[in-house]
Amino acid sequence: MQGGKDNELYDTLGVKRDATPGEIKKAYYRLARELHPDKNPDNPAAEERFKQVCQAYEVLQDEEKRAAYDKYGKSSLGQGGADINARAMFKNLFGGEAFEDCFGELSFGLMGDPEAASITDPHELEMHVKRQQIQRQNELVDALLAKVDVYIQSEKKGDKKHVEFRHFVDKDVKAKLDVPGGASLLATLGYVYKQEAVKFTGWFGWFEEAREVAHVVRSTFGAVFAAVEMEAEINQMQQEHLRQRENMDGEEAAEAERELERKIMQRGLAGIWKMGMLEIESIARGVAKRLLTDLDNEVPKDIMKKRAQALKIIGDAYKTAGQKGRKHEKAINIDDLDKENSEKGGEGDHGEKRGKGKERNTEEGGGSNSEKEKETDEVPDLHKNEDDQPSSAGGIDGLD
Repeated sequence: MQGGKDNELYDTLGVKRDATPGEIKKAYYRLARELHPDKNPDNPAAEERFKQVCQAYEVLQDEEKRAAYDKYGKSSLGQGGADINARAMFKNLFGGEAFEDCFGELSFGLMGDPEAASITDPHELEMHVKRQQIQRQNELVDALLAKVDVYIQSEKKGDKKHVEFRHFVDKDVKAKLDVPGGASLLATLGYVYKQEAVKFTGWFGWFEEAREVAHVVRSTFGAVFAAVEMEAEINQMQQEHLRQRENMDGEEAAEAERELERKIMQRGLAGIWKMGMLEIESIARGVAKRLLTDLDNEVPKDIMKKRAQALKIIGDAYKTAGQKGRKHEKAINIDDLDKENSEKGGEGDHGEKRGKGKERNTEEGGGSNSEKEKETDEVPDLHKNEDDQPSSAGGIDGLD
């Protein structure tokens, strides 16, 4: 479609055509949080809508792609239309850029890695993946070390209560809690950080080691069971599809094939989330262990102890904020969402010039002003420890 008449992607996010980048980002965050598979594990409609929201955001947040879409419509997006690439989908599913300093890119991201896709030799591909994993862990250890160094430096300045560090952590928590899936990701990371810190500093390190083994076994079984269950469902859908195709002509069969792909993707997101959370915990645990391990005996013992103290504060903050955030989350009602977006998208003229949107109230861009979102923006009390609540939506069990 030409002449700037294609508004489908704008309507998907519930924003006007002249929405500012900030308004588009706020709309995406709000919708992706509500539709995230973590909150809607048994809702295929919500998973499909989550994918559509990610598709729209991938185009509209990019200045060049947005300009091309405004001029030529979906034809500017290539043969795949607005289909999002796998790498971008997985990045959006697991918190996007907000969590890159905690676990980087998961192995799922290799599906969209051009370099990995060009490698045909299995052994060479395995070595490529290992090199990426080593580089990722080195970068993540440096990132976590930079955080705990704020704690160490604040103490050197005479800040015994570590006010500067706690403000630093508060800001970090807010940024992460705001993104889709942020609450569960924070809760999982907080659990790992706190456990590794207690193992290093506490008298009951042996007990934490035993708890870790039990927790990993429990989590691994759950993830593997989810994967097997998902594979069985997909096989069943494929068999049903083959039976139906016997009575279809070419055009009907092609549409049925596309519908099957959509259904598989819907079921896949929930399973990918569960398996991804298991990988995230493994990555975070490896990074935390390296932070608290001095193989060359080059770091003074008092500094290692301060690292563990700082890691525990970060863990407490992440875990508390994540648990509070999950308590405020609820499953989405697609009909209500459609009504809300149609009301927002129908206001004013879609042909308005971009730039005027800067004067609009943040509500019009899908901005967040609900009581639920206000509550999740609150800074948690870093000294308060709530009772652990296992996630009912695919998070890591046993957060205690």
